[in-house]
Amino acid sequence: MLNLRANLLEQLHTVLSVLLYAQCQFHDFNKLCPKGWVGLDGTHCQAPLSYGGPCDTISRMVDFVDDDKRAFGKRCKVEWPCETPCTRDYAAPCPLGWLNMGNGVCDAPMVYSGPCLTHAQMWDSDFKKDFGIRCNVEWPCTRTCKEDLKQACPKDWMLVDGLCEADPSAYTGPCVPFANMADFSHQDKQTFADLCEVTFPCEDLAAPSTSEKCKLLSDQTCPNGWAQIGTLVSHCYGPQYQGTCKPVISVSDLAAIGKQKFMDACNVEWPCEQVEAATHDISAPNLLVHSGPVMENGRIYNAAE
Repeated sequence: MLNLRANLLEQLHTVLSVLLYAQCQFHDFNKLCPKGWVGLDGTHCQAPLSYGGPCDTISRMVDFVDDDKRAFGKRCKVEWPCETPCTRDYAAPCPLGWLNMGNGVCDAPMVYSGPCLTHAQMWDSDFKKDFGIRCNVEWPCTRTCKEDLKQACPKDWMLVDGLCEADPSAYTGPCVPFANMADFSHQDKQTFADLCEVTFPCEDLAAPSTSEKCKLLSDQTCPNGWAQIGTLVSHCYGPQYQGTCKPVISVSDLAAIGKQKFMDACNVEWPCEQVEAATHDISAPNLLVHSGPVMENGRIYNAAE
């Protein structure tokens, strides 16, 4: 009976592996590590915390050729990233994972083990392209839209008790599926997006944010339709809420995030006054202007009365 169960599990793993590899036409075996794994020293790869496959969580892969990686993927139930068309953005100040020190200078991450210096001045696009090839680093892909870095969380992530959380079953990037971005600058969010293989929602230039069109009027603690519950620890609870955020948040966390940010991120409302853009047309009076020679009495010659 146990042998039958083991055989069924093995067949299931095989089917899942085939389905996994059928998701993309070609895999990028130029990458040292499988998808979601991180390089430790340029020779070994470490599995993410979520890995539950049958292989060791640290493996030496520096000598793997394409067939070795293909076999490792099937045996260990992992996949290498898909080859995707990507136009590299050489206008970006630094390669992926490198720290922008300003004035065109970039510092490598601590795990960098490539052949180049870890403190480098980046020049023009040709230099950056050559640097990427020569130093075994990558530049970010050109983005298809202007991302709205004012959003609290990346696309498809949810704001839960002040943390941005991804669906662990859907997110397959190299980072843990949660992050506190409350104090992130726009640059911090862009760096997080590049390193963790996520994007932020596209910026809708035509639609102003809630904070641009709404001025809060009262000291109401919770959003409209939400109830304030709890005695020792007070929470706001939205029993009918169907948005992207969790329908309960502590009052202290809400205060830390700020009502305006929470309105924008979670599509909720407080009593507010609509702010209208100044669209008043101040038209100049229609003046009839005469020109011509001036007579002795100060009147313009031949001007109508």
